[in-house]
Amino acid sequence: MTEYFEKYSNKLVTITTTADKKGLATFHQVFQLTKVFPEPHVFGKMIHLKKYDSTPEINLVRSLWPLYASNGYAPVIFYVGTDMNAVKDSLFADYIGFLNTFKKIGREIVKTEREWN
Repeated sequence: MTEYFEKYSNKLVTITTTADKKGLATFHQVFQLTKVFPEPHVFGKMIHLKKYDSTPEINLVRSLWPLYASNGYAPVIFYVGTDMNAVKDSLFADYIGFLNTFKKIGREIVKTEREWN
Protein backbone atom coordinates (compact mmCIF):
# COMPACT_ATOMS: atom_id res chain seq x y z
CA MET A 1 0.00 0.00 0.00
CA THR A 2 2.71 2.47 0.92
CA GLU A 3 4.76 1.68 -2.18
CA TYR A 4 1.85 2.03 -4.62
CA PHE A 5 -0.46 4.43 -2.80
CA GLU A 6 -1.06 6.48 -5.96
CA LYS A 7 -2.72 3.45 -7.59
CA TYR A 8 -5.24 3.05 -4.77
CA SER A 9 -5.91 6.58 -3.52
CA ASN A 10 -8.76 7.34 -5.93
CA LYS A 11 -10.53 4.11 -4.94
CA LEU A 12 -10.27 4.42 -1.15
CA VAL A 13 -13.20 6.68 -0.30
CA THR A 14 -16.77 5.57 -0.89
CA ILE A 15 -19.61 8.09 -0.65
CA THR A 16 -23.14 6.77 -1.03
CA THR A 17 -26.71 7.67 -0.17
CA THR A 18 -28.63 5.44 2.21
CA ALA A 19 -32.29 4.50 1.81
CA ASP A 20 -33.30 7.18 4.33
CA LYS A 21 -31.57 9.89 2.23
CA LYS A 22 -28.57 10.28 4.49
CA GLY A 23 -25.01 10.22 3.24
CA LEU A 24 -22.54 7.56 4.17
CA ALA A 25 -18.81 8.19 3.76
CA THR A 26 -16.21 5.58 4.51
CA PHE A 27 -13.04 3.99 3.33
CA HIS A 28 -13.90 1.26 0.84
CA GLN A 29 -14.82 -2.04 2.49
CA VAL A 30 -12.26 -3.95 0.46
CA PHE A 31 -9.57 -1.81 2.08
CA GLN A 32 -9.43 -3.41 5.50
CA LEU A 33 -7.54 -0.70 7.31
CA THR A 34 -6.58 -2.77 10.35
CA LYS A 35 -5.15 -5.57 8.23
CA VAL A 36 -2.96 -3.22 6.21
CA PHE A 37 -2.17 -0.86 9.10
CA PRO A 38 -2.56 -2.63 12.48
CA GLU A 39 -2.35 0.83 14.08
CA PRO A 40 -4.74 3.01 12.03
CA HIS A 41 -3.13 6.29 13.10
CA VAL A 42 -0.10 5.25 11.01
CA PHE A 43 -2.31 5.48 7.92
CA GLY A 44 -3.42 8.95 9.06
CA LYS A 45 0.21 10.06 9.23
CA MET A 46 1.05 8.47 5.89
CA ILE A 47 -1.67 10.26 3.91
CA HIS A 48 -0.33 13.62 5.09
CA LEU A 49 3.19 13.05 3.78
CA LYS A 50 4.25 15.74 1.32
CA LYS A 51 5.15 13.14 -1.31
CA TYR A 52 1.44 12.34 -1.70
CA ASP A 53 0.31 15.94 -2.26
CA SER A 54 -0.38 15.34 -5.97
CA THR A 55 -1.91 11.87 -5.52
CA PRO A 56 -5.39 11.44 -7.09
CA GLU A 57 -8.24 12.22 -4.66
CA ILE A 58 -5.79 12.89 -1.81
CA ASN A 59 -7.79 15.91 -0.64
CA LEU A 60 -10.88 13.74 -0.28
CA VAL A 61 -8.93 11.04 1.58
CA ARG A 62 -7.34 13.63 3.88
CA SER A 63 -10.66 15.39 4.50
CA LEU A 64 -12.49 12.22 5.44
CA TRP A 65 -9.74 10.89 7.70
CA PRO A 66 -10.29 13.10 10.80
CA LEU A 67 -14.02 12.42 10.71
CA TYR A 68 -13.48 8.69 10.22
CA ALA A 69 -10.84 8.48 12.97
CA SER A 70 -12.95 10.51 15.41
CA ASN A 71 -15.85 8.20 14.68
CA GLY A 72 -13.92 5.17 15.94
CA TYR A 73 -12.82 4.18 12.42
CA ALA A 74 -16.42 3.63 11.42
CA PRO A 75 -18.39 5.05 8.47
CA VAL A 76 -19.50 8.65 8.85
CA ILE A 77 -23.22 9.33 8.40
CA PHE A 78 -24.21 12.85 7.43
CA TYR A 79 -27.13 14.86 6.08
CA VAL A 80 -26.71 15.08 2.36
CA GLY A 81 -29.81 16.88 1.11
CA THR A 82 -30.03 16.25 -2.61
CA ASP A 83 -26.58 16.90 -4.06
CA MET A 84 -24.04 14.22 -3.26
CA ASN A 85 -21.40 15.87 -5.45
CA ALA A 86 -21.62 19.04 -3.36
CA VAL A 87 -20.54 17.03 -0.30
CA LYS A 88 -17.58 15.60 -2.17
CA ASP A 89 -16.67 19.01 -3.63
CA SER A 90 -16.80 20.69 -0.23
CA LEU A 91 -14.49 17.96 1.10
CA PHE A 92 -16.56 17.73 4.27
CA ALA A 93 -15.53 21.27 5.26
CA ASP A 94 -18.64 21.87 7.39
CA TYR A 95 -18.21 18.57 9.18
CA ILE A 96 -14.53 19.22 9.86
CA GLY A 97 -15.58 22.58 11.31
CA PHE A 98 -18.07 20.86 13.63
CA LEU A 99 -15.43 18.33 14.69
CA ASN A 100 -12.94 21.10 15.47
CA THR A 101 -15.58 22.90 17.52
CA PHE A 102 -16.32 19.74 19.51
CA LYS A 103 -12.62 19.17 20.13
CA LYS A 104 -12.21 22.78 21.30
CA ILE A 105 -15.14 22.40 23.70
CA GLY A 106 -13.60 19.16 24.99
CA ARG A 107 -10.28 20.90 25.65
CA GLU A 108 -12.10 23.71 27.48
CA ILE A 109 -13.93 21.18 29.65
CA VAL A 110 -10.65 19.44 30.55
CA LYS A 111 -9.02 22.80 31.32
CA THR A 112 -11.95 23.89 33.50
CA GLU A 113 -11.93 20.55 35.32
CA ARG A 114 -8.20 20.89 36.04
CA GLU A 115 -8.68 24.43 37.33
CA TRP A 116 -11.60 23.28 39.46
CA ASN A 117 -9.56 20.47 41.01
